Amino acid sequence: MITSGTLAKSGKAYRLVYAQIPDTPVLAALHEYVIASLPAEEKTFMLPKPESFFEYHLQQGAGNAVISAYIEERLVAKSIILHPHESYAYRPLEGTPLPPQGLSSVSVMQGTSVHPEYRGNGLMQIMVKAWQKHAADHNRDYLIAEIETRNVYSLKNFLDEGLSIVSAGYDPLDNAPVSIGYKKRSKFAVATHLNIPTSDEIWCDVQDVERIQQLVAAGYKGISCDIKAGQVKYVKPADI
Repeated sequence: MITSGTLAKSGKAYRLVYAQIPDTPVLAALHEYVIASLPAEEKTFMLPKPESFFEYHLQQGAGNAVISAYIEERLVAKSIILHPHESYAYRPLEGTPLPPQGLSSVSVMQGTSVHPEYRGNGLMQIMVKAWQKHAADHNRDYLIAEIETRNVYSLKNFLDEGLSIVSAGYDPLDNAPVSIGYKKRSKFAVATHLNIPTSDEIWCDVQDVERIQQLVAAGYKGISCDIKAGQVKYVKPADI
């Protein structure tokens, strides 16, 4: 088991575990159910993934994993952790900074989904924290999160954990606009990006995908999120 606790909103006990090969049917079923439950305008946030996808991923070693959240015996959330290696390729979105050590030092979080009955309980934030510890345990010093550009709730979870939006584009594999959250793992203050000197700041609506892509291409970084307004603050680091 990774961790356990009590959900803030529902008061129900949860446990976080690493998925195993026999769990692939329920992983695929949750993924499919979450897609089906999305409103029409959000169904492009996710593409179906068969059992074989999860099975192949779990066979890759090197810390490749699926973090699963259970309430009693029911799977209610999951997140895919990808650790690229020589025989398991990963192509970062164009514009994503690569560390000097290359992709062998990168941990990627993608494919996060939470059952609609359990949203608003902080499960995603719990999984994001577990991911960072998992990356540390496998000596992966750089964190990359793939986030649907228009998903303001996911954006907030990652930005609150100190990741910055550093690139944005279109992911043909997910058939959706994607923003990349990025940070170097640190044992010090989480939101170190909030202290960087900046020369300009712009609030941008998460639905304005084209504008977001223009901002990151011009060197702006997304650092904080306003859920109610549906906006992300992009800042341009000052030349120092």
